[in-house]
Amino acid sequence: MQILSVSRRTDIPAFYAPWFMNRIRDGYAFSVNPYNPKQVRRISLCPSEVAALVFWSKNPAPLIPHLDELQELGHRFYFQITLTGLGRNIEPAVPEAAPILSTMRELAAKLGPEKLLWRFDPICLHSDEDQDSLVLKDFDKLSRALEGATHRVAISFLDLQAQVRRRLASGGQGRLIDPARMPPQEAQRRLKEVVVPLREMASTRGMELVACAPKLDLTSFGVPSAPCIDGELIRRLFALDVGYRRDRYQRPSCQCQPSVDLGSYGSCPHGCLYCYGGCDSAIVRGRRHDPQSPYLLEPETLKNPAQGSLWRDNP
Repeated sequence: MQILSVSRRTDIPAFYAPWFMNRIRDGYAFSVNPYNPKQVRRISLCPSEVAALVFWSKNPAPLIPHLDELQELGHRFYFQITLTGLGRNIEPAVPEAAPILSTMRELAAKLGPEKLLWRFDPICLHSDEDQDSLVLKDFDKLSRALEGATHRVAISFLDLQAQVRRRLASGGQGRLIDPARMPPQEAQRRLKEVVVPLREMASTRGMELVACAPKLDLTSFGVPSAPCIDGELIRRLFALDVGYRRDRYQRPSCQCQPSVDLGSYGSCPHGCLYCYGGCDSAIVRGRRHDPQSPYLLEPETLKNPAQGSLWRDNP
C-alpha cells in the first residue's frame, strides 16, 4: 500500500477538489515526472491500495463537502493546514486567517484533532530584529484560536533559494533573512529568541512544537524534528503498519516516509512569495486544467501515456 501526498506541489484541496473527487471516483490518476515530462505514472486511488491520503492546504474548505464520501469509500486521511498570519504582502491570494481558523475548527470537530496538523511555516525573520516580536504575536493569536483543535504544530524557517530571493525582492520583501545563511552563533541566538517562546506557547495550549526538515538543529531548544508524511501517525490513527523508511527523494533533513504526489508544480494560484514550487508558472505558460482529465494539468508534450515510460519515483 502506498501513501498519497495531496499535495506538496500545489494546493489541491483549495483549487482542484472537483478534479480530485473525479479521480477518486474513477480510481486512478496520472502523474507526470516534473523533471522528465515524457515519464508518466498511473496511480491507483483504490482504497485497498492506498494506506492514507495526506492533504496539504492553506484553504481546505472546498474539500470538506466531500469528506463523507471519502470515508464511505473507505479512504483514510489526515490534514496538514498551513496558517502563518503573514498577510497579503507575502501570501497574496491566501484567505484571511479568520475563515481558515473556522475551517480548521470545523475539521477538528468532524475528524478529531489528531487528524489535523497545523503548519506555522515558514517563519520569516527580518533583518530588523525588532520584527521578530511580530512572529510571536501572530503565533500567540493563532495558537489561542486553535487550542483544542490540534495537538501538533510544525515550524520551519524561510529558505532563501535564488528564485525565492528574487521574488521577495521584487515584492518589496528583500530584508527577510534565512538563519541557515547567518554566522552560526548569530543564527543560534536569533533562533533561540523565537523558538523557545513558540514552544512554551504551544505547550500551554496542548500542542507539541516540531520542526519540519530543519536546516539548523532545533533540538537544543526542545523542538524535535518530525515527519509530515508520518508512518507512526498513520499507525496510531488507522491501526495500519506501513513500516518506516526515509523518502530519499526529499531534502536530506526531511524525515518523511515515501509517498506518491498527485500534484503538479506551477499550478498554485496562491502566489506565495516564498514558494519553491514555481507558484502559478505552469498556468502562466498556458498549461490547461480540465476537471475531467486524469492529469491535474494537461501535459505539454505527452498526449498519450502509452508514449512515455513508466515513472516509479518511490519504488
